[in-house]
Amino acid sequence: MSFARRTLPALALALAWPGVVSADRRVHVVSAGDTLGALAARYHVTIDELRRWNELADDTIRVGQSLSVEQPPTLRYRAVAGDTLSCIATRFGVPIEQLREDNPGVGRRLEVGTVVVIVGGVDSRASETPDGSEPVRYRVVAGDNLARIARRHALSVEALVELNPGLTPDRVRVGQTLVVGQTTRSESLGVPWCGHVRGARQLGEHPGYVVRNPARSWATARTIERLRRAFDVVTRRDPRAPRVRVHDLSLEGGGAIDDHRSHQSGRDADITYYRRSGCGPGGCPLERMDPDQLDVRRQWTLFHAWLRAGDAEAIYVDYALQAVLHREARRRGATPAELAAWFQYPRGPRHAEGVIRHFPNHRDHFHVRFGCARGERSCR
Repeated sequence: MSFARRTLPALALALAWPGVVSADRRVHVVSAGDTLGALAARYHVTIDELRRWNELADDTIRVGQSLSVEQPPTLRYRAVAGDTLSCIATRFGVPIEQLREDNPGVGRRLEVGTVVVIVGGVDSRASETPDGSEPVRYRVVAGDNLARIARRHALSVEALVELNPGLTPDRVRVGQTLVVGQTTRSESLGVPWCGHVRGARQLGEHPGYVVRNPARSWATARTIERLRRAFDVVTRRDPRAPRVRVHDLSLEGGGAIDDHRSHQSGRDADITYYRRSGCGPGGCPLERMDPDQLDVRRQWTLFHAWLRAGDAEAIYVDYALQAVLHREARRRGATPAELAAWFQYPRGPRHAEGVIRHFPNHRDHFHVRFGCARGERSCR
């Protein structure tokens, strides 16, 4: 691909002022009297570089011609599981056609470890900056008081009252939402299989779960809130419930992550099932689950917390485990309309409807994907 094509928009406006660099400082518009040798000296490059960057057969240049006078940055990206050329092109802001031309040996399927050359690209995760701050909120649960809430968020009671004008310290109520701090905006960008996270938060400790790998425990603030809120429900109703193991959310900035084709935009989480037995201090293990081993009561309590709030876009559960969960939901009062909306079962593992649905390789853990939150303009 020629540099004339890559640097196009070399700005027609610059043609009106011969002999100047265009708005893109890597491009010079040739004026009368310019020579390749003079331009090389002016821009501190060699004549050979100017020839190579502009695919010139000799030293001939013409008035009005746009020349690249600085090599655009070249990045070398090593592919991980889940990467595709189209996703890499989107992330680094280069045309997919250019990426294919710069990497003629790379096929449609990217092998893990493949080095992809990216000319003129910028990593969108590194270039984006948070657009302002937003309040951190906390929903009061049974047993809370202002002193306990303040300690949990490393605040004084006075600071908590200051963040919540009009708050009466001795009259906090269950379900009340309090502001407990300010933080940079956190949101999901793109789709789960080709996206990233702005202002990611790390999943902290909780009596309901164990985090397997802190480096893979990042997500949007809304995802973290939804996870913790549902586990609050389980531990409040059943303080003796074993802890499950949270395996993977996203990386700190999102993007492709080994062993996954999704988990890129801060909305996915892999979590082990509640078991009737065999859960130790390290959480319920990542082992094949049979229907008679599933702790259906606790598992449904967790799922129902997300479903009732409308938080979950999808919960991937092996079809063999859906029947016992369906029975538990019906036993605990779910209506026929709710059962039809919430479950793929009994319509078959290939049926497209239902939040709780089958996906291969989810017999030893489930995968919850949360929906885009209000205000996440680039979430898909």
